Amino acid sequence: MFLPDWLTRYGVCNRQVVADAFQDYFANKYYEYASGLVKDFYASEYSYGFSLSDGSIFEGEHAVATLANTYAAAFWVVFYVFSNPDVLKDTRKEISSIIMVVTDEQTGDEKRPRYVLDITKVNYHCPILISIFRETSRLYSMGIFLRQVCKDTTVGDGYHLKKNSVVLMPSIAVLTDPKIWGSDALSFNHRRFLSTKASAENGSGVSCRQQKLWWRLYVVSRATFCHFANPSLG
Repeated sequence: MFLPDWLTRYGVCNRQVVADAFQDYFANKYYEYASGLVKDFYASEYSYGFSLSDGSIFEGEHAVATLANTYAAAFWVVFYVFSNPDVLKDTRKEISSIIMVVTDEQTGDEKRPRYVLDITKVNYHCPILISIFRETSRLYSMGIFLRQVCKDTTVGDGYHLKKNSVVLMPSIAVLTDPKIWGSDALSFNHRRFLSTKASAENGSGVSCRQQKLWWRLYVVSRATFCHFANPSLG
């Protein structure tokens, strides 16, 4: 297509570099040594007839979807937790309830305990931590919802959507709308999501399989950090 190559030629070129790297990765079957998730991605895509080239481009999108919001969320969760002593105290209290302390099985040295966090308990025992994550994602996530109109539709105050049209919805407009979130829509409220069923399937009102993955990895890393890090940060 002419327009993308002309308007965003650097982005197109960089995407191709990533796609070529993934194509080499899959062509040499390096995925066989990867995690079960990567193997499942590969099996799923090619069971639907994806070519090696198309699958490689798709994996580039997976990488973006998995990592795009992770760094911002990690920074702001740490910032908000450690900038408020009460939030830090509540978060640590939750996390402490699901951390097991075990001694070294070989040496029996009680002075060198190991701390084990069961991720399956986070959803039900750490509502404040989950609320913090969801509130951070609400305020700082970046993304655009893309939907195709299946039939002529009228929504809101006379907005007419034609069949086969494509609708782009910036997520930040929805996630900071005072009509939805109230007068403090632009403020951080770590208890905002305590009244709703916290779920690892949905971090900020949007569900996708990449988010489910990085949510699990992310929560474990943040829970461990918040439990053990020095609150003085000095």
